[in-house]
Amino acid sequence: MRTRSIFAVALALLAVMSFPAVRAHHGATQGVNREPAGWPVAAFALRDQDGRPFSERRLAGRWTFVLFGDTHCGTPCDAPLAALAAMYQRIARADALRTTQVLFVSLDPERDTPDVLRRHVAAFDARFVAATGSKAALRRLMDELDASGPGVLMLIGPDGVVRSELLPPYDPLLLTSEYIRTRSRR
Repeated sequence: MRTRSIFAVALALLAVMSFPAVRAHHGATQGVNREPAGWPVAAFALRDQDGRPFSERRLAGRWTFVLFGDTHCGTPCDAPLAALAAMYQRIARADALRTTQVLFVSLDPERDTPDVLRRHVAAFDARFVAATGSKAALRRLMDELDASGPGVLMLIGPDGVVRSELLPPYDPLLLTSEYIRTRSRR
């Protein structure tokens, strides 16, 4: 049974890795800044859209896309969420989806209540997680990830180490391709 699972994962990754052949922008690649890569994420404490704690422990064992913004951010926040939702659809049959999560971190805890956050991320994909915290906790996390503001998309590995900052524009094909390549470099 385990051999069958490994074979299925390999087959799915091979299929997904063939996506770069279909370029959305004539040979373009997803913009990536690897400068922030290489350090483990320090302890942090937020609350998710269900009122549960969300800390660095929930990063363990998962590839996590972290997007900073708020529900009123508009295109700078909605474009990466839409691209990530499309990426989820592209990898839906791959085992990679089980170890992938999207975390939308609201920088506006006063307006973005748990109910508002739940509805906002569900409009893109119900599996996405939204969280927020105190202004001090949000500032510490942004500083830790070297995030400059709304619309910043970071990728954290399953070991809790920052792998890269992904840069706009976010094209689902290119984002998927970069994600699979980053996973394979692990």
